[in-house]
Amino acid sequence: MNEQLYFPGFQAAIAASIGRVGKTRLAVGSLSAERFTAVLTLALASENLSFTTYALMVRISDCEDGVTICDMVETLNLSYHAIVHQVERAPYFVRDVTGKRIRVKLNREGKHKLIRMGKRLAGRAKR
Repeated sequence: MNEQLYFPGFQAAIAASIGRVGKTRLAVGSLSAERFTAVLTLALASENLSFTTYALMVRISDCEDGVTICDMVETLNLSYHAIVHQVERAPYFVRDVTGKRIRVKLNREGKHKLIRMGKRLAGRAKR
């Protein structure tokens, strides 16, 4: 869970907000947090993806040989059963059961969907 909360400047922003009344504004890339949330929501709706599916796709895309479900539980802070059901239902994943632990990879359709999501996010960020 600590990995999810870490990005450059996070600790400094929280430390600066202690004792202050008001909202802390954080930037994601060149966008404000509010604008990034709106852009991400619009891109997910346009691609007909749930946030959970997208989070799994991004996590899996980091590793060529796939990610174990147990590793995804630790890094994404989702329950084991939520991940298993999402992998079974979404058409973007392939399960590799040849090893000791089940590994999940993106299939060709999942890779293309992830590329399209990246293009949508990049296009909206420029506007």
